[in-house]
Amino acid sequence: MEIRKYFHYKDHGILTPCTGVEPYPYEILRIKGEDVISTKYAVGHGRKKAITFFRFTKVAPQGGYLLSSGKIISEEEYNEAKNSGTRLCKS
Repeated sequence: MEIRKYFHYKDHGILTPCTGVEPYPYEILRIKGEDVISTKYAVGHGRKKAITFFRFTKVAPQGGYLLSSGKIISEEEYNEAKNSGTRLCKS
């Protein structure tokens, strides 16, 4: 599945970015033709809304991370990042 589909939903046929879940929201902006997410780690949704954990590896020139650089990670890795004090979302 294309990474964008984990972080967007269709609203009346229009692909719309999601905003994450509390307490770790995120923002996705379309900048110069690329999707940029505001956080290094995020929870996306896959088929049938299955929770899927991601880490983004490429920093965007404008700040944030390129959505296309997302890698699926384990819940354990996500929780380790969360518990280590790693910023999961922008402040």
